[in-house]
Amino acid sequence: MSSTIARKLAAQTSTLVSNFNKRADQMKGREDFKALLKQPQKERWLHAADTLKLKEGTAVGIDGSMDYDERMEMILFYVCATAYKCPFKIEEKSININIKKAERELRLTASAAIPLWFEDTTNILNPLTQTDVEFELQQAIDRIPYSLMTLAELSITLNTLNQKETKIIFLDRPISGTFGPASRDLRAMLKSGYSTLTTIETSEGKPSMLDLSIASILGPGNIYIPTRPPYLTYKAIQTLIQHTEMTKTELANQLKLNDEKLNKLIKKLNEMNEHYNHQLLEKSDLTTIAIKPEVKTYWKRVKAAAEAVRTRVFEGTEHPLQLDEERWLTVLDINAVNLFLIYELLYQTHSKNVLLIGVTKDTVASDFTRSIIPYATHQGLIKSASLPGIKNDRAFLTILTSVNNQMIETPWRTMSYDVCFTTLTKSGDQKTPLRAARKTVFRERLLVKAYFQSKTFTTDKEARSPVFVYDRFYSPVFDEQRCKQIEVLARDGIIQIEPYIEDNDANPLDDLILTILTNSDNPEVLEALGHNQLLYLADKAVKAEVNLMRGMLRGVADLHLGTLARKRRYFYIIKGYRGLRAETEKARRAAAQREGA
Repeated sequence: MSSTIARKLAAQTSTLVSNFNKRADQMKGREDFKALLKQPQKERWLHAADTLKLKEGTAVGIDGSMDYDERMEMILFYVCATAYKCPFKIEEKSININIKKAERELRLTASAAIPLWFEDTTNILNPLTQTDVEFELQQAIDRIPYSLMTLAELSITLNTLNQKETKIIFLDRPISGTFGPASRDLRAMLKSGYSTLTTIETSEGKPSMLDLSIASILGPGNIYIPTRPPYLTYKAIQTLIQHTEMTKTELANQLKLNDEKLNKLIKKLNEMNEHYNHQLLEKSDLTTIAIKPEVKTYWKRVKAAAEAVRTRVFEGTEHPLQLDEERWLTVLDINAVNLFLIYELLYQTHSKNVLLIGVTKDTVASDFTRSIIPYATHQGLIKSASLPGIKNDRAFLTILTSVNNQMIETPWRTMSYDVCFTTLTKSGDQKTPLRAARKTVFRERLLVKAYFQSKTFTTDKEARSPVFVYDRFYSPVFDEQRCKQIEVLARDGIIQIEPYIEDNDANPLDDLILTILTNSDNPEVLEALGHNQLLYLADKAVKAEVNLMRGMLRGVADLHLGTLARKRRYFYIIKGYRGLRAETEKARRAAAQREGA
């Protein structure tokens, strides 16, 4: 039986290997694909460094970890985030990131251990899940420590920005991969019509649901908002905040709307005003529209509430998630705060000229092959989009550069592109080559991403460091001139978007980022090769910290729970039936062995 299975397995594996080799061979000699890859040029990245006034300072890497225990009918959540730093200096010909002087910044640590009765997890998860299926509930519970770990990492990042010497920050997570789920949870919370955040009293007052709604798109208020659905209503609010009161004709001219689109917009604004108990509009008559004065200070209230939450979780002495017997901070609330912190990071990094780089080790994304290559083909950058059946971007780029190692040298990066392309796919239409993958297109001019590979083994040119992803905030100074008007198919037919994408030229900012990444790994440590030494050290530190917390705090919890169990005779609760039975059987076997001896 086993020999038959072994022969079948060998034949099947051989077939798969043969198919893989055929796919790899199809990618040999594809010189046209070099147009999609960029190599850094000294003149460009030095220009970017001069523009950002980035000469010397501190580089910081931030990472987090999480875990949880089930004790009695209680769950103990552990989260920790920390930072490592090192000095850097940009000289006339090189970037020196001195990773040998890397040290942990103990002031930049956020940790929490949060106990919850199992039945109270529904208060944290609602309205995410009401499932009784154990597997699905377990997955939902995992979201609690993950949202808190994200909060810890973003909190430390904001604290890092308060240090004047900080000029470069590495995050061991994609900014776009954090923004998307947080934005989705905030939309779910707004749809539910309630948030515990609106009950938090701050020095700026309590934020309203309207405040949260406006902040979900506008952030601090000074970022680019597309003038297309579903963002048009918020673009109008942003314009009204800047002008307070406008004639409807002025609003139409500002947003470049015809009469039909203007009437639809006014209707949407009135409906939004009605939905939020007339808190939005001060006036809306036949000729004029104006917002209420208090709407202008929406961000102050939202920011203050977000600050109150992160202070409560990591610095307070009370239970961080239970405000009182009836009020709980849910996962949706925490992720809403995470979104607001990302907006605040966007504002502060731009105003302080700090470079924030999100680095992703593992990704199964396919947007480069699914949307960027069809776009590049349509633009004439490459000859043909015919590709072997490799959908994963990392696998595709790894094979492409490996089989063409004489032609493609490291370090390289792909053309950088707007994250809105991650929501697009090939349409099959020659005139409009891209369509929305899920009916709507993510907002443009917010986040930018690219793949990169930094190192080649000196003894084997085909052996290289892994392909990773970095992303960053959209930078008007470097990116605005590279934004292009593109028509795509969406739910409402053909729409126009104006995303950033790097075509024939090269962006100095991305050349600078690639050069920084290339000089911040540690070739002596295999796991850090081509990645980032500061993030590697932070990862090791937080995992050790969480394990230490788990071992120490589990005993503290067991002491209190054991006292409760003995006092109330809750033996089956503290151990569970199976746990208690296993312990009893173990004691019985031990007793039998002693008697036999």
